[in-house]
This record gives sequence, structure tokens and C-alpha cells, in this order.
Amino acid sequence: MEKLYDQDSHLRFFTAKVLSCEEAGSLHAIILNRTAFYPEGGGQPADTGMLGGLRVTDVQERQGTIFHLVGGPLEPGSDVEGAIDWDLRFSRMQQHSGEHIVSGLVGRMFGFDNVGFHLGSDVVTVDFNGVLSDTDLERIEHLANAAVYENLEVEAFTPAPQDLSGLSYRSKIALDGNVRIVRIPGYDACACCGMHVARTGEIGLIKLLSGRRHKGGTRLEMLCGYRALQDFAARHRDMSEMSVLLSARLPDVPAAVKRLMTENDSLKKELAAMREKRLSDMVSETCTLWLAKEKSASGWVISKDGLEPSELRRFTLLLTERISIADSDEGAISESEKRPDERIGNELRRRPDWLIALSANAGGGCYYVAARTSVRKPVLPPTKPAVAESAIDLRQLAKVLNSACKGRGGGTPELVQGSLEADRMQAENVLHSFL
Repeated sequence: MEKLYDQDSHLRFFTAKVLSCEEAGSLHAIILNRTAFYPEGGGQPADTGMLGGLRVTDVQERQGTIFHLVGGPLEPGSDVEGAIDWDLRFSRMQQHSGEHIVSGLVGRMFGFDNVGFHLGSDVVTVDFNGVLSDTDLERIEHLANAAVYENLEVEAFTPAPQDLSGLSYRSKIALDGNVRIVRIPGYDACACCGMHVARTGEIGLIKLLSGRRHKGGTRLEMLCGYRALQDFAARHRDMSEMSVLLSARLPDVPAAVKRLMTENDSLKKELAAMREKRLSDMVSETCTLWLAKEKSASGWVISKDGLEPSELRRFTLLLTERISIADSDEGAISESEKRPDERIGNELRRRPDWLIALSANAGGGCYYVAARTSVRKPVLPPTKPAVAESAIDLRQLAKVLNSACKGRGGGTPELVQGSLEADRMQAENVLHSFL
């Protein structure tokens, strides 16, 4: 098969004879006597386009034979016209040739090898087996674009096997026989079967987007040509929009964002402190209300609407902690010195085994958090509350609630939480069986 793409990377249209046509799943695999369609290989995706009026979706080479996958059959022996998707081909050539320049510079300046290359649909990634700093990348980008401006010829040739050993070129593996070399004078020479521009000026622009540590080396992301131009345009639009939103000039946008982040962090801390104070006050109020109630129930059911799940959990834990502290401090101070909520431990001669807090949500259901109450004692480990063996396993409570009120949630024997589709009043009715 005659590989026209090797002879002229800029060939867009060609004619060929169909040698065979075989079904390949929902597609047909076509073999031609000559082709300008580049098959996938060397890190470069396959060309797409039209062949005999049918869409070419993929091109693959197997043992020297090139298969064109199309959406229908073509008659063997017929002559067909082929057309390459030129914009896509040219963009890929820009990326690939730009990558060669960058890889050649990295090898020459730092001695690092290109150990991975992927020409993606959105970005080009290149892996090097050495670490490159931001300063290194700035130098490489500057010199790479200098090569573009020189508009050097990109040479693609296949030297005689006996001459190959005398050439200096990059290759990931040892090669012999017929090896295609792509050379950019003064910058790079590499064994490569991919498609490239004719002159470096066609690359237009090389932009290194990022470089990060990867497997002991550096993974580089880059764009070339039209892709780099489109990326710059998109970033400029984003920056211009941010400039308007922040009422800052474009050069002042980073400083304005930092200032906004600092203010946001400060407001978050203030809000967190206010929420904690609010929850603490709610706990004190709840304790005070409990002192006026009968203490015959085995558990508390507390309604606190307007709390999100995280706030409801925090409220419940603060309340159980207040009970534990009050119990463990009993007798340490006189009754006249205690605030009302501090007297709760002394008042709870029949302290409830557990408590559950409910909060209605915007969807008509409610959230719940249940915790076992316990007395903290000055024994190791001090952070583990002592719980009677006969205490309720709150997972059973959660199971009943979830089943009766279409809920979901769970936890440990000491603490459960979840949400219910049923409203708070229905949940309270179910909980009466546990009191």
C-alpha cells in the first residue's frame, strides 16, 4: 500500500482503488491500494474524513496493512475519492511538531528523556524523567517559540539502514531497519512515524500550560497553534469577566481575588463562632426547660427546627456533653453557685438513657440525630464515656424510625443520624414507643 501521507503531510484529497471490503461489527473495514489517511500510531490519533461518500471514523494499521473503518460497504475494484478532515489533521500536526521542539530542548538543555506522549483532544501531555522548575519551563517556552519564528524546515526522511547508526536521534527503544526520522535543524531529531508541519512557522505558537511532579519526573501540559490561541482567548474572556465582577483592572485581578479570599476566611470564622454561640445558647435553653419537666421517660425527644444536619449533630453532641459535665461535676460546687442548666446533673436522678433531636427540613420531612447519655468519670481513657450494658442500642431506634417514616441513616450504638420523608410530628409519634 502506498502511504501518501508519508510523501506529503499536506495532501488533503486523493483517489484510490478499493482492494477489499469486510464487515467489522456495525462498520466496514476498507483496504485501499494507496491512502492519505494517517493510521493511529506514535502517540497521534488516526485521521478522519470521507471515503467514497462514507464517513471514515477510524484508521488502523495491522502488520503493514491499513484498514479504513467506514459506515457502509464499498465495492472492491472501484475507484473512490478520499478527503481528509484537514482542520483536525493540521491541528494535530501543530501539536506534534511543537512537542518535538520542546522535547528536543529539554533533552539538550537538561538531559531528560521524553518517556510519555499523549496528543489528546483538549491538551497535549508529555512526561520527562527529570524534574523541571517553573524557571526551566519559562526558558524552554521562550526558546521553543524562537524555533517557531525561525520558520525552519521540518525534515522527514528514512535513511538507509547502514546509515542509521551514524545518526544522533531520540528514540524510546533501540531501532534498526527502515526508521523514519523527523528532524528540526538545531533543535531535535527523533524517530517518529507521525504527521508534522512542513516548516516550524506553521506551528504558530507554543504554550506550556503547566508542569507538575509525576512519578519522579515532570508531566508537562502544552498547546500549540490554533488550540493555544483558542485557550488564550478563553482565559482572556474569563479574566475580563472577573475584572468586571471585582471592579478591578485586569492586572489587579489576582490581588483582588486574594483580598476577597482573606475577607471570606474572616467572615467564615465569625459565622462559625456565631453558630457555635447560637447552638450553645440553644443547649442551655433546652437544659433549663428540662428542669421543669417530669423525669420518668427513658429518653428525650427534642424539636429544633431550622437546623441543618451538621448543626443538629453539633447541638446533640453539645447537649450530651453538657449533661455529662453536669453529672461528673455533681457535688463539686454548691447548688446556689450553679446556673440552672448546670443543675441538670443533680436534678436527673433518673437520667434518660438517650436523647434525639429532630429538625424539619424544606422538603416536608425532617432530620434526626440521636445520642446516648452517659456520665464522664475520671478514669482512663478519659474520652470514653461509661455506658451501662443495658443501655439502648440506638441503631435499633434508627431502624424503626427509617422503616416507619421512609428514612435513611444509621451509625453506632451510641450515635445515629439520618433523614426522614415523614414530617416531625409523625416521627415524634413513632418515638413514643421508646419512651
